[in-house]
Amino acid sequence: TLLVVDQFEELLTETAEAARAPFVDFLMALAARGGFRIVLTLRADHFNLCRPLAKLFEHLTRDNYDAVLRLRRITDAGIAEAVRKPLALAGHTDLAEQDAVIASIRRDISDRPGDLALVQMALYAMWQKHKADGAGLLVAYSQVGGVAGALAHEAETVRTHRLDTGERELLAPVFTRLVRLGETGGATRRVADLADFDPPRRALAGKLATEDCGRLLLAGETSVEVAHEALITQWPWLQNTLQQAAADMRVLDGLMDKTRRWAATESHKAEHLAAGAEREEFAALAGRRPDWLSAAERDFVAASGRAQRRTTLAKYAAVAALFVLAIGATGAAYIANTARKDSDQAHQALFGANDELRAKVDELQVTQSRFLADRANQSTGDGDAATAMLLALEALPDTQSNKQRPPVPQAEAALLKAYHALRESVVLKEHTGPLWSASFAPDGRRLVTVSDDYTARVWDAQIGAALWVLRGHQGPVRFAAFSPDGRYVVTTSPDKTARVWDVETGREVAVLKGHSNNVLTAAFSPDGRQVVTASVDNTARVWEALSGKPIHNLDRHIKPVRDAIFTPDGKNIVTISDDSTARLWDAATGKSIRVFEGHAGPIRSATFAADDPDTGVLGPGLVTASRDKTVLLWALDKSEPIDTFSEHDAGVWSVASTRDRQRVVTASDDGTARVWNVGTKVNLR
Repeated sequence: TLLVVDQFEELLTETAEAARAPFVDFLMALAARGGFRIVLTLRADHFNLCRPLAKLFEHLTRDNYDAVLRLRRITDAGIAEAVRKPLALAGHTDLAEQDAVIASIRRDISDRPGDLALVQMALYAMWQKHKADGAGLLVAYSQVGGVAGALAHEAETVRTHRLDTGERELLAPVFTRLVRLGETGGATRRVADLADFDPPRRALAGKLATEDCGRLLLAGETSVEVAHEALITQWPWLQNTLQQAAADMRVLDGLMDKTRRWAATESHKAEHLAAGAEREEFAALAGRRPDWLSAAERDFVAASGRAQRRTTLAKYAAVAALFVLAIGATGAAYIANTARKDSDQAHQALFGANDELRAKVDELQVTQSRFLADRANQSTGDGDAATAMLLALEALPDTQSNKQRPPVPQAEAALLKAYHALRESVVLKEHTGPLWSASFAPDGRRLVTVSDDYTARVWDAQIGAALWVLRGHQGPVRFAAFSPDGRYVVTTSPDKTARVWDVETGREVAVLKGHSNNVLTAAFSPDGRQVVTASVDNTARVWEALSGKPIHNLDRHIKPVRDAIFTPDGKNIVTISDDSTARLWDAATGKSIRVFEGHAGPIRSATFAADDPDTGVLGPGLVTASRDKTVLLWALDKSEPIDTFSEHDAGVWSVASTRDRQRVVTASDDGTARVWNVGTKVNLR
């Protein structure tokens, strides 16, 4: 018997934690008894979430992952078959036109998860366009945006042209229930119960599942989900909506989970209701986003509020009772002793009773603070560090309000634990080899990583979603840099090439081929039109960024060129080399202008510093770091250094400047990094 468990990651993301292990134990028992072959389909970026299921994870990873089959991209022959056979059934016979479409798809497709779904969508949209307008297949393919743009194009067309104003306003309340923002694997689709939608949202979900609306959703009798998970990362409107609503969506996740637990208990047990900071967070969400919540979630928030009010009244009643007892005890003592004691003694009894009352109130508050600290630790363990911080803060004294309470060490420890857990916002895990570097785009919205697995990857920095796999190098990828506008990325490799990629589509734009050895680094010009590369072949080269056409070969160094960078104005290029020199080149002509000689060892890093009339630097200064233990400051119009920073006790590997270029930081084999004020040569250590 062959048993297939499709989308197994939903056990790890959608299923209550208590129900996961029994299901896996059942599968393992079937496998052990014989007579069954069990296949789990699982997203690669969720594989490590299996780790807590120890027996399963051990089974999958034994014998060098022998039980795991990692699916590769569709073959070129498979792409051709996927295009030709449906067209043949539809009566299309122009093979040349089909070949042109197949070639375009092969150019556009990558190994990115979900690309096959995008091909499916592109072909569907192409055929619809071809039938409606009579356009040729290749023209229609281009008009719908190809593989990269067809899904987003269709979704945006639906939003702007096929939905009325009221329906557009309901899009966000629908999709926030169809997407889960994961902790490690980026955003994933979530199956939603239609019963959780009110009639207007239910009607919209049904409409989005029709052919007229591109079948963006799949709707069954009781559930609805996103048809193509790639829609989450491909549709700009949805991406922006998720980014802007990310904090509230994480609160909604917690509310949905708590509501399910509460609804599953008999008589809706009160211990499953929200309390304290968590209740306040849910109530605030219900106020801000009332159209996000299901009827059950609104009932849960209301019930939690009623329970909180009952608890508060009970506490007030207990305190009042203590006051009554204290006053009664004081009155009795006063009457019994009036014959023997004066009024001062009676007042002392009154104050003594009040002290006892205050001690009991303090004891209640300490108990409550410890309870909140425990809840905070539980939330941290559940992966919800943001809620944990709110709970821990609630448990601490608040000198700015009337919520003063005695300090408890458990609350401080819980806050610190939650803070450390919160700092790591996303984990990017799809590479299959060691990573060499990661860098942000200029606007901070995307980042790029490079790896020994022969790929670079572009990510959404806010939600951790994998956007593109940049595959094309024939060796490890060791370096990547964004263009100044963030639209392109250049990567380098020991395969002797650098490659330029379009970040918006993931497509390879140009291959910079001409070096005879390992290409170490690359940098865009300030206007983004050119790229300069540095290589172990003793040269740097300048290229047209988008065509890959070579412009200049900078070949005066006699040892490997470690780095090459444009000056801030883009007019010149600086190269540094193991031959102990740096050189200044004219970016327009490729001619060598000046040699900077002064180091006694290979130069490993360079950056620019601000001009400083006191040191004779009237333009951007150059700072170089060398294995000779020194850091030198140069004026670009002089061949000799004008200042020396020489306090390191070993070779200096890196130097970088602040954005205003007033300070630099150096890193050395002597185990120190040192920060310097450039103009005054002050070592800030």
